[in-house]
Amino acid sequence: SLSFPLSQDSRFRIFTNFSQVDVGDYVSRGARYSGYKLPKHEIGYYYSIDKRNDFIIPTEGWNLGFGQTIATPLGDFYYLSNTINANAYHEIAEGWVLHGRLAGGYIESYKDGEIIRVGDTYFQGGTNFRGFDSGGVGPRLVGSNYTRAIGAKRYAIGSLEISLPLGLPRELGIRTNIFSDFGFVGDIDTENYAPPYTNRDVRNLIRDDFSFRATYGLSISWRSPFGPIRMDFARPIKTEDYDEDKFFRFSVGTSF
Repeated sequence: SLSFPLSQDSRFRIFTNFSQVDVGDYVSRGARYSGYKLPKHEIGYYYSIDKRNDFIIPTEGWNLGFGQTIATPLGDFYYLSNTINANAYHEIAEGWVLHGRLAGGYIESYKDGEIIRVGDTYFQGGTNFRGFDSGGVGPRLVGSNYTRAIGAKRYAIGSLEISLPLGLPRELGIRTNIFSDFGFVGDIDTENYAPPYTNRDVRNLIRDDFSFRATYGLSISWRSPFGPIRMDFARPIKTEDYDEDKFFRFSVGTSF
């Protein structure tokens, strides 16, 4: 990959990747082609611009990033993936910071008769949809004694969050936040779960609804000497019965 600045606040990255993919990693249990490898070649770009007043705990400004990845005919995968992520921050009063976030993604094949394999779909939940486990929201394969996240071809997720003043010195870098995450995650190529991709047709086990989900919760963040630390406590408001929720999550990242 190659990354370079376009201005003081923006960067552009281009990349390419070639790999051998085990098809068995891309399909359901009972995969017919486990151990069979296919070549995959990707090229893409990512553009980002950052106008925040602080990279770790911002109180004003915004940032935006979007990119595209195409799996080229040099391999046996044929798709175009598009993603976007945007954040905005505004301090409405001393210590009260309003934060809004929007994120979305869409992947589709550009070749007739080709499907989007499970390993190339989007898995949502965890830090990007709090209140759900990692991969816990969206399409699932639900059997009699197991469930498995299979990712989605589309997602659109938003978040509203407000930081509350604790009366502590700002230099300590401790914030308490009330938030709500909401959005849609869904759409899958069901052909992944029928012959020739599997030994038997298990499409009847797929649960997939591009329906509205929402959560709410409380988070505590700390700009520690070891990096940003965050604890999230969240509950679902609107969910599907096959989604997997998660009340508590501890994370260490690069920004809040």
